[in-house]
Amino acid sequence: MSRLLRIACLLVLTAAPAAADTAPVTIYEYGIYAAGPMIHVPAPDQLGGRRWQAPVRLLERTDIVAGQLGRVFGVRVRVNDPALLGKALTMRIRHPKLTAPDGRSATENLFRSPTSPGQRELAYFFAFEDTYEIAEGDWIFEVVHNGRVLAAQKFRVVVNMY
Repeated sequence: MSRLLRIACLLVLTAAPAAADTAPVTIYEYGIYAAGPMIHVPAPDQLGGRRWQAPVRLLERTDIVAGQLGRVFGVRVRVNDPALLGKALTMRIRHPKLTAPDGRSATENLFRSPTSPGQRELAYFFAFEDTYEIAEGDWIFEVVHNGRVLAAQKFRVVVNMY
């Protein structure tokens, strides 16, 4: 076998696994964010009965989050699989039990996020707006499609005892 042919075969063999390993969705940014003015919209499916929207910017890439009022943390996601474009993805946050003042409780938040055909990036954040939302422990942000977790980022929320 000629040297050139061996090099070509080696390149094909080493390139193939990299292409196969590309995740359908990747979390490309995560941590603590600053949020601009929040607009609240009714969301009866949420524990607090509302959802917020605001411009955000990353302050610190970290997976440790101080549980304090006003803290915003979350993820930005890139859709790599063209077959997922135009599909609805579920953004799920699994967290310690939270109990709202009305007595309802939950251990996860779900948000179905439709993507438009050309939209490759999504973002999902959580803000500690009420004291009942602050719970120490693991908070896991997941991107789910058809019951399958495509990407996940775990945060550790810690509550200062001072």
